[in-house]
Amino acid sequence: MKKIVVILSIILLMLVLIFFNQSKDMEYFNELSIEYFEDVSGEMNFDQVINSFDEGLAKENNNENFVFGRSTSTYWIKIKNYNEDFYYHKNIISIYNPTVSETILFLPRSDGSYDEKHSGWKNGHLREDEGFFYPTYKLIGKEKNNFPIYLKLRSQFTQNYRITFLSEKEFDEVRRGYILFYGLIFGTLLGLIIQSFVVYIGLKQKHSLYFILYILSMMIYQGNLCGIYNSFFPDSSYYIMENTIVFSLLGMTMIIMFFREFFNTKVRYSSLDPVLNWILIAIVITGVLSLSGQHKIANMSAHIISNLGSIVLLLLAYMSYRSGEEKAKLFLWGWIFMVFGLILSIFRHIGLISNNIMTIHIIFITIAIQALLMSTNIIREYKVVEEDAESYEFAFLHAQIKPHFLYNSLNVISSLCRINPEKAREMILDLSDYMRYLFDTSKDNKIITLSQELECVKAYVRIEQSRFVDKLDVEYLIGNKKDFRIPSLTIQPIVENAIVHGIRKKKEMGKIIVMVEEEEEFYNILVSDNGIGIDESEVEKLLKDNWEKGSSIGINNVNNRLIKYYGQGINIKSSIGEGTVVSFKIPREENL
Repeated sequence: MKKIVVILSIILLMLVLIFFNQSKDMEYFNELSIEYFEDVSGEMNFDQVINSFDEGLAKENNNENFVFGRSTSTYWIKIKNYNEDFYYHKNIISIYNPTVSETILFLPRSDGSYDEKHSGWKNGHLREDEGFFYPTYKLIGKEKNNFPIYLKLRSQFTQNYRITFLSEKEFDEVRRGYILFYGLIFGTLLGLIIQSFVVYIGLKQKHSLYFILYILSMMIYQGNLCGIYNSFFPDSSYYIMENTIVFSLLGMTMIIMFFREFFNTKVRYSSLDPVLNWILIAIVITGVLSLSGQHKIANMSAHIISNLGSIVLLLLAYMSYRSGEEKAKLFLWGWIFMVFGLILSIFRHIGLISNNIMTIHIIFITIAIQALLMSTNIIREYKVVEEDAESYEFAFLHAQIKPHFLYNSLNVISSLCRINPEKAREMILDLSDYMRYLFDTSKDNKIITLSQELECVKAYVRIEQSRFVDKLDVEYLIGNKKDFRIPSLTIQPIVENAIVHGIRKKKEMGKIIVMVEEEEEFYNILVSDNGIGIDESEVEKLLKDNWEKGSSIGINNVNNRLIKYYGQGINIKSSIGEGTVVSFKIPREENL
């Protein structure tokens, strides 16, 4: 419930900011006379436009917003009463529409003639403005006269403009704010890409790769719509912007493929899977239209596909959540944000709401939120798979131990039943204790107390002593130390390897000492034996591979688990003919 309240609060805040910005008029517009004229043909020259304004064919506008929606016309703006006093305070004019394809500022000279300054992504190689994310001009020389300023505006995406006047200080603040904002969004998405790539390397699952390609496509798409590439790569802006729709369609394709793979829609949601197929076909058709130059139709089609596809994916996430999949909850909220953003984007596109910092970036913001929520699920899945792998590894180790001990111990018990029934009974109890320990060491109980681990060690040792009479002596130097916690099956495998590979190969009796030393930051656990020792060349092999085929748990497994838990593994010191000392440390802070 708390998450729902937070998410609804964010949406409400976005709406308040959007409509606050939309309704707020800039005070200085009261000082100006703003008129606009629609050039339906888009082919009128400057003199014809001036005559149209002089003949009273233009309409007045009393605020900064010019919202013409999906018109294919060219629009001309006339700004009068821009005097020297106004120039002193506001000498920069910005046209807030990063996707505007062409803007020309007609700036008057003192003799009444006009200079032309070009901008917009179609004129990227000819840009004569401040090189910002959207067309921004410095009004140099305008203070010398009172002639009107003219603007020519055209966009193949949306004829939705916001014209503002800024001081140089205000413009610098805006520039820094945008760089910080884009740095935050792009940094977040790049971090998610790296994170997802790590998951893909680890699991080799297609949906992680689709997720990466989705984020990359949307970064390029939104970078286009925000004018980022137009600012940094003006010479290539025409070719990048011409394919904006293609990148949006590629992003939708990747997210559909992600959902199909992640939720296995062909099997689990067979009723929705054909719908996704039809959407993919529509995406291909729209892409062909865009590449063939039919931008208006392709643009509207892409918006319809994006909204329809998002609703279908939202429904898929909802169905999955209702079926009991907890992981679908984050997908569900992610796509609620996305659909909300797409609806507002459509409203801006067709002119129902004007351009402002929220409406321009609403899709970028919702993509970042959605990607964060979705990546959380991907990481959770990675952790579950990793934990399952550990569980399977532990189960496999248990399976190795059981046949090994059952085979050898039952043979000894069978022999003792005839010659020493009481000893056979004791050995059965030891075997029972040992096997119970193995069964109790489950996935949810891998960290146990030292005393529990030593009970397992002692049961194992007694079984070995019953098998090899007068061959083995084990001493425990634990003292009255606090019973701290350690990973299960850490000391026992070391003792087992000492017996099997160190003591048994000696002709005389061997001795093993299990000792715990208390240090300032660690508990140091040592298992020493006076066995045959290990050749220096074999120590590294011992930490990488099982000592020999058929042994129970290799020391390498203990080493790997200790490294995973505490960052450091086993230390081995050995001398041929003298014995071996195997030790490892347990941080005291882990036991606070």
